[in-house]
Amino acid sequence: MMFASLLLTLTGGVTLHLPEKVECRGVSLKVGDVVRVSGEDAELLEKINEVDLGYMPAPSFSRLIDEAYLQTTLEQAFPEETFTFKGNGKTRVYPKTQVISPEQVETAARAIIEPRFEGQDVELALRTALKGLEVPQGRETTEVRGRKGSNTFGTQSQGVAVDIIIDGELWRTQWTSWKVVTWQQVPVLTMPVEKGKTLTPAMFRIERRRQALTSGAAPLRPNEVIEAQAKRNLVPGEPVFPGDVERNLVIAKGNRVSIEVIAGGVTARSQAIALEDAYMGDAVRVRMETTNKEIVGSVVGRNRAEIRLR
Repeated sequence: MMFASLLLTLTGGVTLHLPEKVECRGVSLKVGDVVRVSGEDAELLEKINEVDLGYMPAPSFSRLIDEAYLQTTLEQAFPEETFTFKGNGKTRVYPKTQVISPEQVETAARAIIEPRFEGQDVELALRTALKGLEVPQGRETTEVRGRKGSNTFGTQSQGVAVDIIIDGELWRTQWTSWKVVTWQQVPVLTMPVEKGKTLTPAMFRIERRRQALTSGAAPLRPNEVIEAQAKRNLVPGEPVFPGDVERNLVIAKGNRVSIEVIAGGVTARSQAIALEDAYMGDAVRVRMETTNKEIVGSVVGRNRAEIRLR
């Protein structure tokens, strides 16, 4: 017996001290997280501390690491080494945790969803309230990151996935569902218009209104109703749609059209031939007389179109 103890002392050996319980960081366990390792060979001890012991238990759960499991794992990794165990025969492992706040998840989701509607007048609201998420504390970093390319469910509903990444590994995905309300500037009548009367731009004002859920014809803009007659009695406070008026052609295919090209404060005029019929406010294709080049202009009057260059 004395000889065996002397041999162990001379050859080094490794001792593992098992506490009754321990709290650990990260998403996986290493030997050094669970037990205290001692011995003479510092380089060997460092390697032993890094041996993987598998998964970290989820928050509110624990995992039991016993002497037999440790011995089997270490003998497979270091078959030439001798291991001695002290303390408890097993250790109960609990995860150290942190709470990801609802505000963190919402901020990450907004970073993905808001650029989808850049330049639009929209209101975004979560459909269901978020709760704090208890997650393991990372050894180094914890990220809350919205996932680009998350699924969308339609114009009025959007979904964004938010990934919880701990020490570079995806630990959990939290889906968020968003209600999307789109607003638009809509021209509405300021006065009643009787059937058969001609509409003018002065009859309209612009109002901010919620976009209709159903897709259909867009309301006419004031410059699109010039020379149009009401097909029915129209009431104030409402937009005018193509079916409400009889619009007259202001450019007919083959007509000679006056073209104004506007670039900043400079205006140039030329002549072209209309390649299609067009109403006020429409885009119309024309062929320039001087260059025979086909271009597209906006109809601004009878046999008149303009092109605005940026």
